Amino acid sequence: MHEPPLTARAGGLSRRRLLAGAGAAVLLAGCGAGPGFIDVSDPGLLRYGVTVHLVLGQGGHTLHLGSTRDTTSTAITARAERGRVLIDGGEAGGQVGGPTGAPLRWSPTITPTAVGGPREPGDVVIVTTRHGRLRVEVWIEPPGGAWTGGGPGGSPLDLGVVAVHAALMGAPGRAAEIVMWSPPRSRDAAGAVRFIEHEGHRFDQWDYANVRNVEIRALDLARMVTRARSEEESGLRPENLFCVGQAHLADGRLLTAGGHVGGLFPEANFIHIYNPGIAAGGWTRPEIRLREARWYPTVVTMPDGRPLVLSGAAAALTQGIESIFLRFYENLHNTYELLDERGDAFIHLGDRLPELTDRTGLPGERPLATYPAAFTLPGSTPGGVLFLQEANRGWLYAYEPGRRHPLARAGRRYDMPGTGSRSYPHYGSAVLLPFRDGDTAHTVLVAGGQEESVTDHKRLDDDAAATRSTVLFGYRRDADLTAQPGWRPGPEMRHPRMLCDATILPDGTVLVTGGVSRGWANHSIPEDAVRQAELYDPDANVFRPMAAARLDRRYHSTTLLLPDASVMAMGSTGGFSPGTDRRGRPWTQAHTQAERFLPPYLWRSAPPVIERVTAAVPLDRLGYGQQVDVHTRGRHLEAITVELVRPGAVTHGFNTGQRLIVLTATEHVRDSAAGADSRWRTRVRLPADPAAAPPGVYMLFVVNERAVPSTAAFVRLAR
Repeated sequence: MHEPPLTARAGGLSRRRLLAGAGAAVLLAGCGAGPGFIDVSDPGLLRYGVTVHLVLGQGGHTLHLGSTRDTTSTAITARAERGRVLIDGGEAGGQVGGPTGAPLRWSPTITPTAVGGPREPGDVVIVTTRHGRLRVEVWIEPPGGAWTGGGPGGSPLDLGVVAVHAALMGAPGRAAEIVMWSPPRSRDAAGAVRFIEHEGHRFDQWDYANVRNVEIRALDLARMVTRARSEEESGLRPENLFCVGQAHLADGRLLTAGGHVGGLFPEANFIHIYNPGIAAGGWTRPEIRLREARWYPTVVTMPDGRPLVLSGAAAALTQGIESIFLRFYENLHNTYELLDERGDAFIHLGDRLPELTDRTGLPGERPLATYPAAFTLPGSTPGGVLFLQEANRGWLYAYEPGRRHPLARAGRRYDMPGTGSRSYPHYGSAVLLPFRDGDTAHTVLVAGGQEESVTDHKRLDDDAAATRSTVLFGYRRDADLTAQPGWRPGPEMRHPRMLCDATILPDGTVLVTGGVSRGWANHSIPEDAVRQAELYDPDANVFRPMAAARLDRRYHSTTLLLPDASVMAMGSTGGFSPGTDRRGRPWTQAHTQAERFLPPYLWRSAPPVIERVTAAVPLDRLGYGQQVDVHTRGRHLEAITVELVRPGAVTHGFNTGQRLIVLTATEHVRDSAAGADSRWRTRVRLPADPAAAPPGVYMLFVVNERAVPSTAAFVRLAR
């Protein structure tokens, strides 16, 4: 049995990205007469055809056509069925074959002129000789991908809610959905949304005084329809789900903590849990409450499955006379709280909550930030390490769950090269870059934010510039927490942006979308929206331009990687303040419409198909270090990558759980042929360290040699 090299070997991600970024065509097939030679008399090729991958705008590809079975010259012609490629010299054809039996070639060049839909060849070239018709599938990749409507086939999709908070929910054997919510919009007696009319446009009005009644819907990804998922339907009195922190629990449910504060707003110390498996509403509310009211906190699931709630504020950030009374910066929390694995009981941390950071030496104009980014990392101890990024600083903690205060802060603060803040109200977006299971080195990317030379993080200037700069934090598990590589400048983005989103893709790249080039959270204008997406390639350390979205996605926008490897963009309130901008338009300009970004890899080949995943235990109770068999069908599977991607839970530019772990393959064998496709069985080992992959639900993707992902299967890692 043919056994190609195993997957997930050293350099696997680099190999995939190199292939994905190549401008030259990639050809599958050919036999007998040298690389790239296509034998038009070969019965196997005539039966199953060949495929070619081209990138629009990056030249054509020469087809080296010939025959090894003809001793006299034979006529040959080529014809494009869909009109999206040009064949040089027209379609008249030529001669192949010769009296010596040596292959004489006809070598037409095919050049793409347009793309078709995703997941299908852009064109099919039919090569005809006396031996029959050879089908050449030509996959034509748009180098910047494409934006479409969020619905089936790119149709428009109105979510019925502004997705300020959004989380992908999935489990083995259950249809996936996105649960999303926003503060309430003002409605008339009949329940219709009230609008403000300005210059021929209609803008939603918000019910600021009734924020506890959030609007909640869930999008069924199989049927692409939404349904209401309210607290009332769950049998609960509505309580303040706006401005919470959120993270997936170890059992796959979603936990939220905190909420809006100040003035007429209710308390911000509630815990809520969402379970898609509950038919009525889906929400439960544990009897416990946070010890401190937390507006804009972060929640992160730790390696032992316990959710950690940290930071936040006891007052909201406002301007004008309200700011004097609410005193946001005097009410920032420097503490954390820890819950049990089910999220319905607290772990006792003492009579006084432990402090999170050392504020010694922090300038008054650069205080601690809300919604800090937090990621777990493998460490030298079983509990692993927590990395925290807020404003222009980074902190590291050894997680020791047996201690009364389980976060042991390292004795060094890691300051970024620039002084500008990358947190609220000028936030960028932070991502733990993809890694292979067992890697010693890890990197966090932070893209966008306040212009890096600014020293006053409190400054609320409607004309303040965003930055195009990025920074990278280097971490090594074999180094002391006080002696890490730390921050270094990253590559510049093509556009300055803040209030943006960053999403990990299955090919190991990072998509950066949305945001504005100036302003701040509550105040920005549509003219400053950044619509063009960018793709970060960690191996080349560059950003590449992608297609531009139709809608602006500013403050309160969200993006999620879907199981089909596309990205859903949702939400955006524009700004979020009463009153109007200098042109008399409301600051708040909300979007309930979803858009979908289709990455370039969806035009490279047919995606692999995961036929089944098998293990010694059910897929919702997989153990750490366990072996799993992945059965896959398709083309280009001789050297694949199998990876886990944690579903996203996103708000305010930060996706608390997303991470991609490339699994180690121990076996990769061809099971059988299936027409033009082949079937493979790949045995992979799940991560042994929960700090690399905290317990919970994951999407399992298979990525083929052309960096094309499968539709994901859901599995759950359990301790």
